[in-house]
Amino acid sequence: AELRPGVSIQREWLYRRPGGELLTIWVTISALPGEGGAPGGFVFIGRDVTAEREAERDRDRVFAYSIDMLAIVTGRGRFKRVSPAWERTLGWKPEELIGQSLWHFVHPDDREEQIARARAVLEGRDACDLRGRFRHADGSWRWVSFNASAATDDESYVVARDITDIVRAEEEMEETMEVLRANAVALEEQAAELDRLRIEAEYLANHDALTGALNRRAWFHQAAIHAPTAIAIFDIDYFKKINDTYGHPAGDVVLREVARRLEAAAGEAGVVGRIGGEEFAVFFTVPATEAKEIALRCVGEVAREPVAIGGGLELQVTVSGGFAPWQPAPEDRPLDALSVTYEAADRALYRAKEAGRHRLAAA
Repeated sequence: AELRPGVSIQREWLYRRPGGELLTIWVTISALPGEGGAPGGFVFIGRDVTAEREAERDRDRVFAYSIDMLAIVTGRGRFKRVSPAWERTLGWKPEELIGQSLWHFVHPDDREEQIARARAVLEGRDACDLRGRFRHADGSWRWVSFNASAATDDESYVVARDITDIVRAEEEMEETMEVLRANAVALEEQAAELDRLRIEAEYLANHDALTGALNRRAWFHQAAIHAPTAIAIFDIDYFKKINDTYGHPAGDVVLREVARRLEAAAGEAGVVGRIGGEEFAVFFTVPATEAKEIALRCVGEVAREPVAIGGGLELQVTVSGGFAPWQPAPEDRPLDALSVTYEAADRALYRAKEAGRHRLAAA
């Protein structure tokens, strides 16, 4: 009754199939011209949109009940439709978002990067995890992650989720890891320092602090486990006179230099130790005849050139030595071969001193 020629109407009507099933039909009816201006007939075009409407109802239910923020946006990023979750999560009512650009709500520091990444949507590709700070209705900023489908018919579906707590947890975790890394570095440095101190303590426990040679305890320990072939004992001649005349600092210089020269002369064939104040001992691991030659070389090496004691002064320093090849232990002292050999070298040392010093006497 409403139609006139040239006029059409569009309606969505329900139709029933013979079996009782209802279909949603999109109907277009147009009037055809007839006599006297009355319609001469009607053109009826119907299209079954039942499945489309059902899909829309499903989408509406998803929009209504999803805990994620759902939206349909244009290719330029303007909101066309938003789910209630936007208001529940970020405080924005639908009418405050519809028609607005999504990028208007993104933090200025994040906007350029996110827009660049979102260009994939216009290029027909999905964009995933577009992270940025999104303005809450109360003015605060919340971290939001967006997934957007490739744009079709100038529309893109957006799924967004508030990840503020996740980002804060990640930041706290990174801070914790930074502290742990710093602590690990500190522990490594502490362990290195402890190792250095342990090595230093072990060295000081076994070496004479002044000369660097083995101390008495360590020298006897090493001699006991290395099966020496001979022992030599050296004593700096007139050392007390050096201390009395030039002072103890000069005496310390002499002690250090004598130790260095003895170690250079003995080389790998012998092990030098400072046994007493000005007394040094060497145990040898080469054959006794070769050891005796090295002991003689030690006496000559010490006296080879003067020792500079500072202030432009130089002293001619000599040593006396006693040498003894390895001695068998007496029957009443079966485990005392080291002591017996040492005592023999010590007696030889005294003979060298009595004979005028600066010489080597052998047992």
